[in-house]
Amino acid sequence: GANYYGATGDAVADDSLSPYDAIVAGSGVTSLSTSGGHTCAVVNGRVQCWGFNNDGQLGVVLQAAESTVPVAAVPTGSGATSVAAGGGHACATLNGGVKCWGLNNHGQLGNGTLVSSAPPVTAVAEGTGATGLATRASHNCVIVAGAAKCWGLNDWGQIGLGNSNDQRAPIQVYDLASGAGVMAPGGRHTCALVGTGVRCWGRNDSGQLGLGHYSYIYTPSVPLAITGTITDVAAGNVHTCAVASGGVQCWGENYSRQLGISGLGFNLPQQTMPAGSGVTRIAAGGNSTCVIVNGGVRCWGNLYTANLSVPTVIVPDGSNVT
Repeated sequence: GANYYGATGDAVADDSLSPYDAIVAGSGVTSLSTSGGHTCAVVNGRVQCWGFNNDGQLGVVLQAAESTVPVAAVPTGSGATSVAAGGGHACATLNGGVKCWGLNNHGQLGNGTLVSSAPPVTAVAEGTGATGLATRASHNCVIVAGAAKCWGLNDWGQIGLGNSNDQRAPIQVYDLASGAGVMAPGGRHTCALVGTGVRCWGRNDSGQLGLGHYSYIYTPSVPLAITGTITDVAAGNVHTCAVASGGVQCWGENYSRQLGISGLGFNLPQQTMPAGSGVTRIAAGGNSTCVIVNGGVRCWGNLYTANLSVPTVIVPDGSNVT
């Protein structure tokens, strides 16, 4: 992909049209997250990051503003299990808690301040059962003992509290005290897999909440009208997609074909891939979407130089992608 500031881990400045080994096979990578200018991975219980570091988003203080090779944001033996890279920050789950580092202008580090920090700071105390960590540009969400909690930028109600006030520490989303499964922060909206349904809240000018209208919702909506058994959900800047019975349904803006179908946009879920297609996981970029299907990867939407209007093979089936 685009290699701004070394975000692909390649010391060569050129963009890459094919997968590149940022960390070699067999190194023990268990979690990976990318953002506009930096990337982080969990490797044997520690967190390594590379790319842009103007706000300390690599988790270390460097003389240079970037690093094209992985640096240790969280050291070996820290018990890290997942990592999520935001616009100018990153967070990781460690021993059932959450630590964050980098830019903190909207409280996205979750430690109650607006002070940015390269060294990781505590957002959720260890031992509290934090799982399902996810982040976007300036807000984060996590599941703590079944409850959905979010913090950071809240200008369009994406934290789900019924208001538009930024939150400097994790706070429970309105009525999601239990049952939350997958958190999916988008550009200015958020969705969550709750029980057997998807609920969304926040900005809705492109129909990204999937409710059949364009009104903003400041608290979680009623479950969306998605057919099939829902197992995963992902949100982009102004679109959302869900895995349902091995297929994919998407809604929201479609100018870059990020829904994987024709048309300019939809405010209700639309079928991108039929049920039974073998899809197991989904991830959304700003204006693109990718899925793991049959051990391979297919993507659609903005491809930097062109838009893929239908799911297109990026990594062949049977490649053991997990």
